[in-house]
Amino acid sequence: MVAAAGSFAAATTAHGATPPRVGVAVTTCTTGSAPEYRSAIFTATVSRGPRAKRMAARFRLLRTSRLAVDTGDPAPVAAKVALPAWNAWARSKRGRSALVVSRRVDGLSGPAAYAVDVETRWYDAKGRVIARRTTRSVACDQPDYAPDIEASVTPRAGGLDVSVYNRGRSVSAAGMVSVLSGGVQIGRAEVAPLAPGARMTVAVSIESCPAAPLVVTVKTGDARELSYGNNEVRDVPCPG
Repeated sequence: MVAAAGSFAAATTAHGATPPRVGVAVTTCTTGSAPEYRSAIFTATVSRGPRAKRMAARFRLLRTSRLAVDTGDPAPVAAKVALPAWNAWARSKRGRSALVVSRRVDGLSGPAAYAVDVETRWYDAKGRVIARRTTRSVACDQPDYAPDIEASVTPRAGGLDVSVYNRGRSVSAAGMVSVLSGGVQIGRAEVAPLAPGARMTVAVSIESCPAAPLVVTVKTGDARELSYGNNEVRDVPCPG
């Protein structure tokens, strides 16, 4: 993904004039199933402007969780990500017409959007700050990489056939299919790990048929197994 320049905000100068513009772009945004494939490069271009002799820029990485967006949070918060290597200011040489600085971050996680705030300063011939500006980039979006387990049930004589499908972007952990009636477990079977896009059918035997409708759940060892709620099937008729 290649993004255009971001928004402009918080601009001040020593004399109230508008400081020079700053362009901030996402020049590279990569995604992938493994963390080493997920990275972003942000680039800031700072023009010199009148009276300025040097420019300086410093980056701050921001992460906005997409889980907040998916759950209807009207104002998800962009949290600062601590990157000590980004704390130092990048400075231009005297008299240069522009300062161009890039910063790269690897091992991104999802679902989240990553952006940067770029603080910029302009200095006069005596080294005094004569203008400041903070500019935010557009985002590098990372999707949800967690397994997403989906289940469907087919009754049969003596039990249930449970189809388990991983529609997520990573391998699911081993787990268990449980059949409940009135909160009591009446059947269970193991589920092997599933690759992304893989499906398997698990046979669960049921010795007796209770009167209450059945609830079938598939639980794996993944921390976010319930993110979509499709791993539970309710009101399953008891097999004849």
